[in-house]
Amino acid sequence: MALSRATADRDRARERVGQADSDLRKRKIEAVNLSSVDHGARGRLAECTLAALRAGAAQADAYREKEARERVIADLAAKAAADRGARERVRDRLREIRTGWQEKQAARTPANWPSTTCSPAARSSPRASVRTTDSNWPTNRPVRTRRRRRPVQRARPPAPHRACSTRSKFNRRSTTSSGSSRGSAA
Repeated sequence: MALSRATADRDRARERVGQADSDLRKRKIEAVNLSSVDHGARGRLAECTLAALRAGAAQADAYREKEARERVIADLAAKAAADRGARERVRDRLREIRTGWQEKQAARTPANWPSTTCSPAARSSPRASVRTTDSNWPTNRPVRTRRRRRPVQRARPPAPHRACSTRSKFNRRSTTSSGSSRGSAA
């Protein structure tokens, strides 16, 4: 009986060793799987960290660019406001000049206008001009001048070319050589 117990104990011990070996193999496989999962998770974590850092840097660049563009916009707005003010000043000055001119024009009456003369011969000429005789008129320049338009020069049609004429050299020779006038003159 002791032998059968020892054999049974040995068989049980072998089964436990076999089970422990299979558990060890499973644990090794699980450890390899867990290390690969851990390695993948660490890689993803590093990628996410790098992506977050890149996004932060891109956001900083975008913010810097936005600030620069806002400064440019502010400068352009100030320049536009200055240009607008200058345009208003010029417009006001132009309005003042126009009102002054209109007042001067309104002050002039037909009695104050300079007198104009034109001789009958000058009236009939195609280049008639009206000249002032008033000394108040600046430098007695012509007030109005009518000028005759020049007629448009048209090109003459080209003369016909000798080769295109009805009698060619060949025809002339044949008529002169076959004609009796040449032979009778000789």
